Amino acid sequence: MDFTSEIDRQRTDSVKWRLYKDRDIIPLWVADMDFKTAPEVIAAVQARVEHGIYGYADATESVVEATLSHLRESYQWEVDPDWLVWLPGVVPGLAMACRSCANPGEKVIVSSPVYYPFLIVPDVADRQVFDVPLQRVDGRWQYDLDALELAAQDPAATMIILCSPHNPVGRLFTPQELQAVVEIAVRNGLTVVSDEIHDGIVLEPGLRFTPTACAAPEHAAGMITLMSPSKAFNLAGLNATYAIIPNADTRATFKHHMMGPVTRPSPFALAATEAAYAHGGPWLAGLNDTLRANRDRLISAVNALPGVHMDPIEATYLGWIDVSALRLNDAPGWFEDRGLGFSPGAPFGDDRFVRWNFGCPPATLERAIARFETAVSERAHELGIS
Repeated sequence: MDFTSEIDRQRTDSVKWRLYKDRDIIPLWVADMDFKTAPEVIAAVQARVEHGIYGYADATESVVEATLSHLRESYQWEVDPDWLVWLPGVVPGLAMACRSCANPGEKVIVSSPVYYPFLIVPDVADRQVFDVPLQRVDGRWQYDLDALELAAQDPAATMIILCSPHNPVGRLFTPQELQAVVEIAVRNGLTVVSDEIHDGIVLEPGLRFTPTACAAPEHAAGMITLMSPSKAFNLAGLNATYAIIPNADTRATFKHHMMGPVTRPSPFALAATEAAYAHGGPWLAGLNDTLRANRDRLISAVNALPGVHMDPIEATYLGWIDVSALRLNDAPGWFEDRGLGFSPGAPFGDDRFVRWNFGCPPATLERAIARFETAVSERAHELGIS
């Protein structure tokens, strides 16, 4: 396992790196990592390539069993194979959920700041976005239960989308927190959809990820859960995702809406999924160790500077950094001019922040931190911030 080598992605098809082609900017934005995936995954994809025929693919019995074993062994979640619906990505899954569980004009509750398709997909599906922002209490982001209860009582509200582990704030919500949100939804007749694509990346020692369906098992039959090995194993470009939909009627409606606009996963995505879940555990443990060290280094560096702040990150490889005190009209552009390519906070619902992807070798992170320290220190000096 090698998490230290810096691999040249500038001369590849990488969206992350091509955005800044021929510019001295370190890409720290879109959520893929600068690590090679597990050797077992690479070998499985190579073996599939060697077969030489790449027709339309369905998940085989071994792919399904590897997925079910992962859910059983990691989360003690017994999932019926019939509940699985294979998808080319979480965003298509969100779109199909909106079409399946809400009628045109009805409201879909989300809580910003959040992965920006949450704020786009319902509108594209002719449903209304009903934003109930997260609360930031003593440096800890949490759902505003009172506001959610009020929103859920709106007659036009029909579903709520959760993000756990949370992108971009990095929370690993407790089972009690998730259960409280689910109970609000159920009490008011809302369908719960949970995006859990970052499930394998837990950085805080002693914490464990709990699927929303396992946090509220008495209500799990009515939920839709979206999961994937893509974040934990850096497979985003392979488009390997699945929905877990216990309710047969909901599942049938979901599949109906998939017909036409949503394609099947590729044979390479399915091969990678099986290998990741069946054999990738040791590699994932090494990844989490590396990301944990990166997180600790980053949060220490950021919080030692004037005018910026980063709250604790429990999961994911994404830092959510408050730069509002720097009083920048265009924070992402300002940082690009200083060699740092962050995700802007505005699409996530809060332009006071930038998102920093620290899923990179430590040497890359150190260069980025050095640039950040110089830029922030100079700006703080200009403003008289200490």
